[in-house]
Amino acid sequence: MSLFQLPEVDWVCLKESEGEIKETVRPRPEPIVGHEKKRQEKVWKIKKEKPAIPPEDILVYREAAVIDQFRSWSSCTVPMTVVANKEIYADGHERIWLLIDTKDVKDLQEARKQYHLRIAIEERYRQIKCFSDLTKFTSRAFSMVVNQVIFTMLAYNLLQLHLLGEKRKELNQKTLPHIRQSYQWRDLRITIRSFIIRTIMPCSDPLGLFSS
Repeated sequence: MSLFQLPEVDWVCLKESEGEIKETVRPRPEPIVGHEKKRQEKVWKIKKEKPAIPPEDILVYREAAVIDQFRSWSSCTVPMTVVANKEIYADGHERIWLLIDTKDVKDLQEARKQYHLRIAIEERYRQIKCFSDLTKFTSRAFSMVVNQVIFTMLAYNLLQLHLLGEKRKELNQKTLPHIRQSYQWRDLRITIRSFIIRTIMPCSDPLGLFSS
């Protein structure tokens, strides 16, 4: 960290990213609306009962600085870029953590965003393993294992593409049980069926396998 204390290193104040504006979605079923209202009331009540946040836990602002062509790591044969992230809290203490990359970093804010993508990636792996039956193999035969993995991933990707096309991006991070609760499952099944016909089976359906 001593290199980042040099006068030629510029620390940049990072602005908080604005929240994504959610587009209007289709009306939710009445039971879901009632359940969500009760949940929000309970969350608000719990927040009011909580004690005030201590100053050492209140983040005031963030700063970042970058040093490129970093070669002091002898086991790495290519130059590295080191991004130092500083978080300043209300009581005055600072928390510093580093990001190391082999590519040139031009946008410090974008570097932070890319790092936090790992959280979403790990969550996707958890969903596939725990809620999409990826690890519940019914046969020891290698061909059957491969078949299950391929079709599980295919079904997962089709569902993600459908939610994205229906402008329900907020559901991409949810588990299958949650999606079933917040989505009209019958409409989802029909839409995915038509999506398969249009993309995977562009020809007609002579056997009537996907007909109503």
